[in-house]
Amino acid sequence: EPPEGIPAEDRLVALSLPARGRGQGTYWVTPPARGDYSFAALTARVPGPLGLVQRQWRNLAPTRVQVYPNFRQAARMELLARRSHLTRTGLHTLRRRGEGRIFESLRDYVQGDDTRHMDWKATARRRRPVVREYEVERHQNILLMLDAGRMMTAEVGELTKLDSAVNASLLLAHAAVTHGDKVGLLVFAEEVLAYLPPRTGKNQVGRVLEALYRIQPSLVEPDYAAAFRYLAARRLQRALILVFTDLVDTRASDRLLRHVAALMPHHLVLLVAIADPTLERYVQAPPVAITAVYRQAVARDLLHERGEALKAITTRGGLALDVPPDRLNLAVVNRYLEVKRR
Repeated sequence: EPPEGIPAEDRLVALSLPARGRGQGTYWVTPPARGDYSFAALTARVPGPLGLVQRQWRNLAPTRVQVYPNFRQAARMELLARRSHLTRTGLHTLRRRGEGRIFESLRDYVQGDDTRHMDWKATARRRRPVVREYEVERHQNILLMLDAGRMMTAEVGELTKLDSAVNASLLLAHAAVTHGDKVGLLVFAEEVLAYLPPRTGKNQVGRVLEALYRIQPSLVEPDYAAAFRYLAARRLQRALILVFTDLVDTRASDRLLRHVAALMPHHLVLLVAIADPTLERYVQAPPVAITAVYRQAVARDLLHERGEALKAITTRGGLALDVPPDRLNLAVVNRYLEVKRR
């Protein structure tokens, strides 16, 4: 019997077996969401030799299965990276030479180079302009903070906003460990639901996957104060902290922004807001009825408040990203690579 809530195709299987024989049948199920599921029991029905009587019995055989988030894009990204074709996905490659703090080499100045990187002693020795090149830093801390409260229960297409955040987090974790950085995780709603301290290595991506696959959003108010107190108690070294959430309610946004602002003297915060394309459609569509006018006015107010909240983050020195779910994955990874270059 398939787990409750999972549609199944051709779950009735006919087998013809000799005495004490064995047989095997197959049917297909399509899990609608990630999480833990259990196949309950096996029901068998055997007709008598004359076809007049049937015997039926049920064997309890609970089988637990785990349904994981879609990790195909991360696997595809790794394959393309090995083939040096990352630009086909829209993902910006990260050159190892950049603007980090680790000196890498000297080279001749070319037009467009930052004059702050001029090496004047080498320029005097060689009697031509010379600039320093730096190696992009590795083993930096990346912390993924996921809000699993009521605002993340909203569905955009077939996925909730938390589903989109989970998929983007897994892709970013894969990209970060590939570039030698440490990845950590904190999931919260009315309390902290999961925490992983930052670590490097591909095994950490597996730990993040195990921690996230069963997390479901709930209709509770997220307790930002408890989440950020928990993080402060961990005494995390300087990190890029990505906060996946949504900004709809003005009071909730104000509470979030106060706690994010408190982090910014010590950490670099990237607020990732998952946009709802429906609001944009309401604003752009010409109203044809009075109800459409009201709906458009509410959508405009929500988008304005959202823009003000994101602006408050950037004016305090943080970073903000506001993209719909279908562009979230690559937008988050590209912003991470951009921050790392800088």
